[in-house]
Amino acid sequence: MQIQNRVGTDRAVRVSGFGVACAFVIATAMLPQVRAQAGELARQAQWSVDAPAGGCSSLPVLQVKGPGTLFDAGNAAQLASLQGAVVNALGRVCPGVTEVILANGRTRKLVRLTPLAKDASAANAAVSGASPGTPVETTDRVPLLSGATNRGSRASTRVPNEAERQPGADDREAPPHFPRQSSLPSLSSAHGAQAKCDVLFRWLETGKASTPGRRVGAAQPTQMLEIFQDRAMTAVFGRTYDGMENSARIELYEKTFGTCTGTARRTPPQRSPIGNKPIVIGGVRIGAINVGQQPEAPLPPEYRQEFAQYNELLHEAFGGSPGRYEPSAVTAYVQQVRDGMKWANEEVTTAAEASATLEAFRRMQSAEGEAGQKAPQLTAAEREELRAYLRRREVAIAPTIAKKWLAGRTDGTSDLPSAKALAASHAEVGGVLAALEPEERKRIESEYSERLERQLTPLMQAATAPLATLPADWQGARAFGVKESAFLAEFGEFQSTSSYATAASRFDATRERIFPAVLPEWRRKVAASKPQSGELLALRDDLRTLFVAPADRALPLFQQFEEPVRQRQAQFDAAMAADEQRRLAQAERAAAEEAARTSGEALAPAPADQVTVRGTSTSHSGVRTGGSRAANTSSATLANAASGKEETLVSAGSLRPGGLKTGSGPDAELLNAIYEGAFDKIRFDRSSPEFAAIGSGYIEAFSGSCKAQLPANRVELTETVCDAPYVITNGYGMIVREGCSASHKQGTGIFADPKLYAALNSNPIQQAGSTLRVFTDMLTGGGNPFTAGVNLVANVAQMQADVSQMVPQTGCTNPSLIQFQKNLERFALGQGGLRLNHTVEMGVALLPATPGTKYRDSDYRRLIDDLVNEQGKSWAMNRYIPGSIGATQVEKRDGIGRPSSVSAEYAYSSLFTAQQSGRVTLSFEEGRPHCLYFSDQSNACRTPSNRLTSAYIRGEYR
Repeated sequence: MQIQNRVGTDRAVRVSGFGVACAFVIATAMLPQVRAQAGELARQAQWSVDAPAGGCSSLPVLQVKGPGTLFDAGNAAQLASLQGAVVNALGRVCPGVTEVILANGRTRKLVRLTPLAKDASAANAAVSGASPGTPVETTDRVPLLSGATNRGSRASTRVPNEAERQPGADDREAPPHFPRQSSLPSLSSAHGAQAKCDVLFRWLETGKASTPGRRVGAAQPTQMLEIFQDRAMTAVFGRTYDGMENSARIELYEKTFGTCTGTARRTPPQRSPIGNKPIVIGGVRIGAINVGQQPEAPLPPEYRQEFAQYNELLHEAFGGSPGRYEPSAVTAYVQQVRDGMKWANEEVTTAAEASATLEAFRRMQSAEGEAGQKAPQLTAAEREELRAYLRRREVAIAPTIAKKWLAGRTDGTSDLPSAKALAASHAEVGGVLAALEPEERKRIESEYSERLERQLTPLMQAATAPLATLPADWQGARAFGVKESAFLAEFGEFQSTSSYATAASRFDATRERIFPAVLPEWRRKVAASKPQSGELLALRDDLRTLFVAPADRALPLFQQFEEPVRQRQAQFDAAMAADEQRRLAQAERAAAEEAARTSGEALAPAPADQVTVRGTSTSHSGVRTGGSRAANTSSATLANAASGKEETLVSAGSLRPGGLKTGSGPDAELLNAIYEGAFDKIRFDRSSPEFAAIGSGYIEAFSGSCKAQLPANRVELTETVCDAPYVITNGYGMIVREGCSASHKQGTGIFADPKLYAALNSNPIQQAGSTLRVFTDMLTGGGNPFTAGVNLVANVAQMQADVSQMVPQTGCTNPSLIQFQKNLERFALGQGGLRLNHTVEMGVALLPATPGTKYRDSDYRRLIDDLVNEQGKSWAMNRYIPGSIGATQVEKRDGIGRPSSVSAEYAYSSLFTAQQSGRVTLSFEEGRPHCLYFSDQSNACRTPSNRLTSAYIRGEYR
């Protein structure tokens, strides 16, 4: 008779005859293990738990069977009941096991079991708040396989709070030591490939503790490096990372990790030299036994799948391949961790041994604040433990420091330096006082206040005594302001004291006695002031000296003094505005008369519909005053007449709206705006590809249709022709670079008016930057940037086509076409548009000041804010912060007082920084905003918005 009893998967014993007795003895001895490997371990209702299939290892895996998924929220009660049954059953079958993995389907959950001993169970219950014998979830990462739903779940570890620790009870509390010991199981304690892989996977998963649910590829490298800290390495491998030889790491990678990742080479089972030898006892053959090793069952495929996310890390850190986890990088990180731990231990040791001094207290406070920077590798719990210990030490030594400080501060003399020294010393020990118990702090603060008041009271009484003798007149009011200003300078830092409050009430009473008496005289002074001469500004300065403190300017009495000043300023502004409008009307009439006069001076050999003006014309912004003309020295004259250059103009009477034959194309309104000089209606600026398309289209069309009308000094456009092209390819025949080593320029047969050509190419830096700006507009304007690019090309082509049709349809000698060309030049140069009556757009901001007055400035801060905000819409990487323009500075003015250059600071954000600052300068030409220059490209002119420029000229920023 043969009886076969199979234990595990690696041993089989065949017995016969007399061997039955031996087998019975062996089976009886191994009964607990047999029970732990087969059958049902526990049952609760419809749920059952199988006995651990791998034996009573350090981390048994228990399969849970039942309806549905055990770990769903709806099965919480069944899970708790089943866990209790598992605790009792494992205590009998596998004594000493403290952790198990409950597996239900494809989800696994690590459960930590409390000791069954009564005293240990009670102790655990006191700490965790759970009843004895209740499973407690671990705070470490759990080895989860293939779609685990609770990856990264962590339970908080309760730490006694400050009240429970009773700070100050023991000034010499033993300091903590860092790092804490890891709770990870050791690799040597695991038996079998599956158990070892569980230990390794649990170790690897701790690197994702700060990013639960994310795979290692999405985690930061520094987070995954945490697994190589000494505490984790020694717990799992028994050695630090840099304590391992390279050969040991490689062997670990190829064999142990290779088994888990499925990359290890499988070796055939080794048979014992005994083989199938007969067993003979007392000369009697009782059977045969096969003691050869059986191959271990392969790991489930889920292991290989879950370990795959760590292949890069293992390949580099243990396999030695280069990368972010290569041995040198890991070793450097480990040393950084040690330095941080060393710093933390030094600080707590120093704090434990420190005497009760202010210097020691400050060092503890500094270390408390620097913990995150000096020792970033500490866990959150360890950092809090470090800070909590330092705080307890601060609390412990604070009473002694405070008593020493107060005892060392005698009343001394009642002078101001002594009082300030006492207040300064109080500020120095502010942190110490904050660490005191409330009652003790209240007592010390009260004693300090009494000492300070005893010193301040006689000083403030002496300072306010002269107030009673001040007369209730203008001289007394000025003297009051001087005394209040001096008092604030001397005693301003003591505003929280009762002595200061008493003194302030004396100043208030004196002000109420004097100021109402001088208010009528103040009103007469304001009414008689001449704002244009600066008298009103002087009175505003007087107002600030009478009401010195900010709190004084919230008093009703201050409003009574300020109201006449506001009214007088409003009257002056209204008078100035009326005068500016009157002078603007005069200037526009004078410009129109000048245009009409010059258009009648026909000079040969110009055509009958054209006239020539020489450089003696009066400025368009001249003003008639009493029969004489106040000359405006501005160079913004009609058609640059003041420059001495000869200009060819059409007769103003021959121009009319609609004179330009623009057809019915989509750009008809735009072309008419250029023709009529209404530049504020043009939607682009002079650096845009749209304007470049109009200019080039006009030159090409005029050269093709009106070459006879071009001047003798016309300019031929050229193109670059390559004489020696080259191509560089790599070893695969792919072109890596191509270019031209020699070239020449040749004419295109297209000619242009030299003045128009020069104007269109007046700013090469600005034109070169337009391509990037347009590309940026496409990227930041929303929608599909590729569609935006196609639309831009289509728009540019349409503009060129419309201009090409406009030129022949209008006629080469038509005055309207000549007017259009003139405005093309002016727009390219940043000048104002020439209107159909041959006057340039004017506004109050362009007018000079009246004789004896200053030029009336606009609100340049608001103007630059709007201009930069508009310009910032085309920035690629940066974003302007609206309203961030600081104080503006007028750096230069022209001959009649108008600004030539205004600069200011501004703020912007980028993709990499929250906020940065820069400087912007707005230049003016002939009183008009001309260019914006930013500090990062100080030579690049950015064209201001046409709309905002027109608004400034009209005085909308006054």
